[in-house]
Formats: sequence, structure tokens, C-alpha cells
Amino acid sequence: MILPATLAKFTRRLNTPVAGLPRTVTLSLMAGHACKGSAIDEGAGTAFLQQNGYFDLRGKAFDDANFLAQTEFTQFDFRELARLCAGIDYLFGKDGILARNVVSKGLGEPSFPYDPNNPYIRVPSPAETREMT
Repeated sequence: MILPATLAKFTRRLNTPVAGLPRTVTLSLMAGHACKGSAIDEGAGTAFLQQNGYFDLRGKAFDDANFLAQTEFTQFDFRELARLCAGIDYLFGKDGILARNVVSKGLGEPSFPYDPNNPYIRVPSPAETREMT
């Protein structure tokens, strides 16, 4: 079992509670698409977003929340992706602390190999994640 301390970057509170929503969306999409064997439960994800008011975010509130969330992903590298993949159950599983039952556990590792020449991972921008939901 991965220690929750290694997932602190993904779970710490941001300056505004609303900023946690775009971060959770981005993390769940990364976990569901970049982790081997993992998948997103779209029904549970949509229910989570509706319950937390994600679709009601508009204008400056949306822009501010996305800016704060996106700053969490600067320098996102393969090591952080590996930690995210290993911690899917803790973050998004049955008793997930970010969103429950949104991403299936999978194998707990990234779906592509480490590239020493380019260890950084491209994380979708907030606008891209909004289009994906």
C-alpha cells in the first residue's frame, strides 16, 4: 500500500475550495488514461461533478479555479504519474478521498515506459479537461 504522504501534492487544499474541482478532474482523467488497466466510470464522475457544482462554474470563478489547479501540474513528471497510478484506489477508489469510485484501480503503474530524455508528462489544460467531461 502506498503511503498517503507520497500523495500529499494531490490532496492538499488549494487557496479556494473551488480550485480543487478542476484539479480533481485533471487527476482523474490522467489516472484513467495514463495508468495501465485503469478506466474512468463516467457515470460516477459526472455525478461527482454535478454534486460539487463543477458545471455551474462560469466566467472569472472558472478561470481563477483553473489557474490555481493548473499551477499544481507544473513540472509534473513520470515519478508523480507513477505515484498517481499507485494511489488510484486511495484517491478515487471505493473510499477515495478525492472522489469515490471514479477511476478503477488497474495495475497501479503508468501505461507507457519512462523516457529519460523527457521525464515530464504533458497534463491537459483546464479548457481541454472541461471539453473531455
